[in-house]
Amino acid sequence: MIDHTGVVVSDFERSKSFYTAALEPVGLSLIVEYSAPTTGSTDIAGFGQPPEAEFWLSLGNPGSVRVQ
Repeated sequence: MIDHTGVVVSDFERSKSFYTAALEPVGLSLIVEYSAPTTGSTDIAGFGQPPEAEFWLSLGNPGSVRVQ
């Protein structure tokens, strides 16, 4: 259904809560999370069915990442 899709969000904690609730009915849950010190740039969270994250959130400036 979803395959390696992601969004950039300005409120990481609020967005994690929203997507946790929104994706639960389709069987996806928060399965991995990395902090900015770990990634070297920003906080990210991956949702999916273990062991594979399919939908990603990252903290940033929405609209600043070019979609191709």
